[in-house]
Amino acid sequence: MGLRAVVVVIALAGCGRVSFDARGDGGGTDDGRDGASADALDALTVDPALLLRFSFEQGGFLADTATGHDATCTNCGAGAPGPRPGQQALEVDNNDCFYVVADAALRPTTALTFALWMRIQVNQSQTMFGAPYMSDTDVNNSFEMYSVNDDVTTVSINTTANLPVSTPQNEWHHVAGVYAAGTLDAYLDGALVGSAPTIAPVYTAEPFMIACDRDAAVEIAHFSGNVDEVRLYSRALSAAEIAVLAQ
Repeated sequence: MGLRAVVVVIALAGCGRVSFDARGDGGGTDDGRDGASADALDALTVDPALLLRFSFEQGGFLADTATGHDATCTNCGAGAPGPRPGQQALEVDNNDCFYVVADAALRPTTALTFALWMRIQVNQSQTMFGAPYMSDTDVNNSFEMYSVNDDVTTVSINTTANLPVSTPQNEWHHVAGVYAAGTLDAYLDGALVGSAPTIAPVYTAEPFMIACDRDAAVEIAHFSGNVDEVRLYSRALSAAEIAVLAQ
């Protein structure tokens, strides 16, 4: 398993998020998952392709438990109940912004998966998770989840492939984007809901952003709502794996 995997699993078990079931004997978790689901989530949480994971547990809002790319923030939100029993999520109120310094290792192009749990509290123009592109002068993103319409979130690559998914106000939903082989797939609550052709994401050396965006050198599109389990993988997760994240 390796040192990184052991540390991550112990940290998760200690905070009550996941009970690691190394024997595969149906241990389950305290948030209601059965043993098989818990084992599948464990595997995705120690997957070497997991580049970023923010779970926003108490005392660790800024901690990336995947590769140590911890965030900084301008206003830092607060803890709130998450999408499942025993989970803590991040609550932001249209004024918070998280920056993640993205070195070359965090900029996958051949394939990637970006995913999170989200709950919109106010319908407005806002970004949940994204990678700004030339943000000093441009308004595009390498990848992004954002909302500009009532009860709709858009999953996007390069601001050219844009797939809308239904995310009604004050409801928790799991949203994921998967890119591979020239296609972007959008998932809502574990189900594939749309696909679009696109080129691979093109990056500039800028921080990724959670709960906000940066366009033309201005911090904008602050999110008002809740986010949890923000993840970035350097591979295309399968439909079955996305379903595990959405349970």
